[in-house]
Amino acid sequence: MKFFLEDRKKTPNFLNCGKFDGLFCLDKILTEIYGSVEDAVAENTVFAPVELENIKTFFISPSVRINKIHTYRKFQEIEHTFCDCESVSEIHNKKLIYLTDDNLIPHLLFLSCFKNLKRLNNFTQLNHIYKTSKMSPFYHANIHNLCLMPSFLAKLSDNHKKTKNIIKYRAYELFGKIEKEIPERPENYENLNWLEIDKRKRCNKDEFFENLKKIKNKNFLKSVKLGQQQFEYCWPAT
Repeated sequence: MKFFLEDRKKTPNFLNCGKFDGLFCLDKILTEIYGSVEDAVAENTVFAPVELENIKTFFISPSVRINKIHTYRKFQEIEHTFCDCESVSEIHNKKLIYLTDDNLIPHLLFLSCFKNLKRLNNFTQLNHIYKTSKMSPFYHANIHNLCLMPSFLAKLSDNHKKTKNIIKYRAYELFGKIEKEIPERPENYENLNWLEIDKRKRCNKDEFFENLKKIKNKNFLKSVKLGQQQFEYCWPAT
């Protein structure tokens, strides 16, 4: 019994210094298993395949995230001026039509990046790497701005500075700049062991578009129609 109590004292406790601290508890667990929080994130985070680095999905399915309190506006067409992003300079200050969305469209786009990936279970979460309130599909419907994590790690992509920094730099390393500024290379980044998905499970450009054509969701098809009308050159000829 004495041994059990002494061993129990080494276990991370939710109550840290008199405060309930979930990050303290998670940090201790992840450090014990992986060596650090950053190592755990690197070994369990999935990005879009590098084969799709030139695919601009924010033109293919132009959609924007709506605020939860405005759910009555979901899947409605809205007009808005495209954000001033370096990567889309050809349409600066042009008014375009987007489809409001509740994260359905990013999920369908990301699932289409992989072979035989139909759905995510309740313990897996898709995250936006750059989170912004800007009304722009450049962030919302951009597969280069998405990453997949186990749900217990996903909160770190919102509130843990080191996690946010390493996934931003990893996205830059894979796809180039998402925002105008190049993210700063995190300390000890070169020592991280990033998860690599088997090439046989990743889609190339043709396979990606074939997956998109199989999607029957009416709201996704509505957004694709908007994309074809405004950015026809981004969709391969059929």
